[in-house]
Amino acid sequence: EFYLFRRVLEATGFFGDGPGAGVDPYGPDKHASLALVEKPLAALADAGFFDATPTAATLRGLLKASLWGNQADLSLWQAGEGPGHERIDRDNQLLVDHTGLVAEWLASAGPLDVGLVVDNAGEEFTMDLALVDALLRLPRGGRVTLHVKAFPTYVSDVTPRDVDDTLHAFRTSSAPHTRRLADRLDSALAAGRLTIQPDPAWAQPHPFRRLPEAPRATLGGHDFLIFKGDANYRRLLDDCHWPATTPFDAIVAYFDTPLIALRTCKAEVIAGLDADQIARLSTIDPDWKVNGRWAVAQAHAIPRPATGASRVARKTPL
Repeated sequence: EFYLFRRVLEATGFFGDGPGAGVDPYGPDKHASLALVEKPLAALADAGFFDATPTAATLRGLLKASLWGNQADLSLWQAGEGPGHERIDRDNQLLVDHTGLVAEWLASAGPLDVGLVVDNAGEEFTMDLALVDALLRLPRGGRVTLHVKAFPTYVSDVTPRDVDDTLHAFRTSSAPHTRRLADRLDSALAAGRLTIQPDPAWAQPHPFRRLPEAPRATLGGHDFLIFKGDANYRRLLDDCHWPATTPFDAIVAYFDTPLIALRTCKAEVIAGLDADQIARLSTIDPDWKVNGRWAVAQAHAIPRPATGASRVARKTPL
């Protein structure tokens, strides 16, 4: 898959010095998705997610919004299409939900250095930034790093240019709550509390267990990691067909860093389910592993709030 998308860039001259140099071949598709973000942002504003100090309930709601934003995947559907625009019972179709545990910890922990491994631009990234805004508004402070692709991959995956385009769309929005969101994110960027870190490693086929030394150390330097999307989930699981009942914790135990994977199911690789769930899903929706209508929010190594730890002790980077 990564080889295919790299060859597309070579065919369009992205890495050359001609007219295609640095031109994102998927730019029009990304802009079409970005044009659809006002409605979900308005829904968050109406629900009070941008008000006052974020609570555990706020963080849980935004974790879920970020998760379900993963349905807007331009490698599978055009903007405005796909399961994200269908009637879905999101609470019942979230097969594993650790958002409550994670939200309680985030709301009570000290200042955290959070790494967000981003997935799709447009609608999904907008929901990611709403979550980032809440993390930066926590009373104890902290910082967030957006780990983005160094060059276009998987059609809609976020690059530094997509971050710029999204913030520009926020700044020029007709909606006051969206412009205020842009102001807060711009202030965080200026203060160094929000950073954008591209790396070619995210557009290469390394499972996270076998990352090169530099990106491995980068991820290990964070206090908490958020992995977005289907491809990143597959890389967490070595892109292997584990029995679906295999505990998620057992597979990702190579990470000492607390993490959560937010993913709608668009590939056969999955873990952490129980046998009854699998039997039921196979009956009611035979394509449940690949159609994007079902999701998981699976966490690992999250400290219990009672520990009161503001930072997680780790022996090794990963």
